Amino acid sequence: MAGTLTFDAFSRAFDITGMQRHLKAAGIFCRLYLRDGKAGYLANIIPTLQYILDISKKFQHSQWLESWLEHDIIPAMVNKLGEIR
Repeated sequence: MAGTLTFDAFSRAFDITGMQRHLKAAGIFCRLYLRDGKAGYLANIIPTLQYILDISKKFQHSQWLESWLEHDIIPAMVNKLGEIR
């Protein structure tokens, strides 16, 4: 049957789409604070980035993203959020 997706293929597509949507959400949360002065979503940034980190560990092609998030982005964001509060 044409167009049939295996569970593994669906799961991979779901995870990659989830990563993309979470990246977008983290950016929106930052923009809401920086541009609009709305701090209501700041607490959601680290869990959102952690989701991306967790999923990136599943895929060889995203090891660079895993490393970047774990060693640079999340520590910098934790530090910055600590300054804001």
